[in-house]
Amino acid sequence: MPKISSATTVTTAPAPLLDGLSHDQRLALNQAVGQPDHELLPLPEALALPPRTRSRFLRDLLKADLVEERPTICEEATWRTDKAGKAWALHLSPAALAVMTPPNPSHESNVPHRVRVTKQGRLIALLGTAGGATVEELAADLDWLPHTTRAALTRLRQAGHAVMRAKTDGASRYRIDLPPATETADAV
Repeated sequence: MPKISSATTVTTAPAPLLDGLSHDQRLALNQAVGQPDHELLPLPEALALPPRTRSRFLRDLLKADLVEERPTICEEATWRTDKAGKAWALHLSPAALAVMTPPNPSHESNVPHRVRVTKQGRLIALLGTAGGATVEELAADLDWLPHTTRAALTRLRQAGHAVMRAKTDGASRYRIDLPPATETADAV
């Protein structure tokens, strides 16, 4: 049975870097994306934070590596001044900027597009092979328990897929007749 791996896929799901952020933190970061130098300050007017809360709010973003400090001469963008009198501003970190900046459509057209491979997609691909697969083979390949695999087969049936079962050597083999691939699907 062919092994279908998701190791070479590019996911479009939100990055773990942004997991657990509050609404206020996302609001501040989204505003910084639109700033010329991606400066975090001044904060959006909707965030009227008391001074102590504001300092903690900014330190939390700094600790999470979502922002980084850079020297500044702009008083509005200054978040702290060090002992030497140097002013520091907060800017989006490169990692946060990469996650939060929308992709450039002109750049994407030159790059081959990869589709995110899900376990359901892998299940359909495995069932689409010539011999199909047993519940045990599917469970081992997808790292599922047998009852989870059977439930996934039921969900595929409920979604309208023609999942067929045939007994071979005392074992039930499941398969789906996939439509023939088109040239555009092969080119991707």
